[in-house]
Amino acid sequence: MSDFSRRSFLGFVGAAGAAFTLPALAGCGSATPSTSTTGGKVAAFPKYIPFPGPKPDLPGTADGVQGGYLSYPSSLKQSVAEKPGDGSDVNALVITYSQPPSPLEQNKLWQAVNAALGVNLKFTIVSSADYSKKMATVMAGGELPDIMFLLNNPPLPRVDQFIAATCADLTEFLSGDAVKAYPNLANLPTYVWSGAGRVNGGLWAVPIERPIFGSPMFVNRTAFGAAPTNWTSEQFREAMKGFSAGGKHWGLGSSKGAEFGLPWHIQCFGAPNTWERAADGSFTPMYDSDAFPKAFEYIRKLKTDGSFHPDMLTLSVTDMKSAFYNQTIGGMNDGLAAYQTTIGKVKKSWVPDLALPYTTGTAAGIHLSSGSVGRVVFKKATKDRIKLLLRVVDFLAAPFGSKEYELTHYGVEGTHFTRSPSGDPVFTPLRDTENPDILPVRYVMDAPTALYIPGDPDATKRLHEYEKAVIAKAKVNPAYGLSSDTQTTVIAQLNKNISDAYTAILTDRQPVSSWADVVKKWKNDGGTKIAEELAAAYKAAN
Repeated sequence: MSDFSRRSFLGFVGAAGAAFTLPALAGCGSATPSTSTTGGKVAAFPKYIPFPGPKPDLPGTADGVQGGYLSYPSSLKQSVAEKPGDGSDVNALVITYSQPPSPLEQNKLWQAVNAALGVNLKFTIVSSADYSKKMATVMAGGELPDIMFLLNNPPLPRVDQFIAATCADLTEFLSGDAVKAYPNLANLPTYVWSGAGRVNGGLWAVPIERPIFGSPMFVNRTAFGAAPTNWTSEQFREAMKGFSAGGKHWGLGSSKGAEFGLPWHIQCFGAPNTWERAADGSFTPMYDSDAFPKAFEYIRKLKTDGSFHPDMLTLSVTDMKSAFYNQTIGGMNDGLAAYQTTIGKVKKSWVPDLALPYTTGTAAGIHLSSGSVGRVVFKKATKDRIKLLLRVVDFLAAPFGSKEYELTHYGVEGTHFTRSPSGDPVFTPLRDTENPDILPVRYVMDAPTALYIPGDPDATKRLHEYEKAVIAKAKVNPAYGLSSDTQTTVIAQLNKNISDAYTAILTDRQPVSSWADVVKKWKNDGGTKIAEELAAAYKAAN
């Protein structure tokens, strides 16, 4: 599920079909890396050692463009030398955006994963709606599971203090060359580790990778033609207005709480990625950018044009997606990982594509995410137990092109998938209810994302071309890997105030000019202090 209305703009990457939501300032949910449990020095991030698997047809890049595969590898590699477990139970607390899985006794995927891991993997599965409440209970003194997923956004209050007090320090197992014992964790790109940051200067968590490209504008390429590759703000407006003519179709979809796609529009108007770091080291919030009033005015024009679906304030995310699939709307924002799902839904009846930011005369650039949706921590245990848990997550991090990846992402051949004449996996009906989202192993650990869409190499090419086109001007948040104590205590209320202001302005209940007072209040209520603490954290980390 992608929840356009529930996550912080910082995260940009969430579940399968990750989140793209309300612009809300924060760091990246990790502590100031100024001291260490290793003698006062900041621990080195794990050494990056690429998986020696099948070479992609479309090469990736060090700055985050993903390798693309036009067909399924004909020969898969074994990435784990031996079964990681010892037959013991492993309890994991994870989030879900899907329905609950069927019980273990009836679940062939769960049984197969347990058999391959050599453990009895047990889940405490928490819905996204209940996650913050559940974590508050656990962090207040509840019984800890062996493995616990910590969502990046919204950030949990005082999460790093909780980690340092109750969880296992993994520094000696992961820092530098030590990660070689866990080759699939070594295959995680360095930017994923640095984006997740450190706790007290050490490595206490393993990040779960998601594409850094956030949540673009999905568009109907068939309807819009070549326009999405190179359009001005006026051309975008006219295209959306034209699609909306007739009263049965609308250029743009939005959903309840999604603020009319504001996070994407401010990127088109050149907003910084959450924070901007000046030459003197100070941090300035994106709210100071004139991109916000410009985007407010522009979205109001789109509304006046009749380009938004009339139920934009109440439409569910699911209904918005359905409207896109059946061409009731021509564009919507969604997580990059939802592209494959979209391809499957439309079944080549028309061509979904990703729009480049429209040009506005300013330095537009997409906002890159930290490269992770969250991180997993382990409860304190003996060294042997910690090594076992690391072997479990190492198995689940097995990359595309490995036998382990095929099991955790596609299931058991003949049960969850068959093969096409060209070798691509073809899913059986059982996979609709037994997959790594419903059985949420992806939130225990996951592989780095690869670009591969079974049976549709052209879709893979489009996605790869989009990434290449936007990476050069993409903007990075300088606060990734950092946090502030003030942020963890006041950010929820600050974000609510900002969200309320968006709604009031975009629904014409407040003038655009009211934004200046909103930003002033945000600063006075803690925003200025957060900026100061992030600047200090950045200096300590660099």
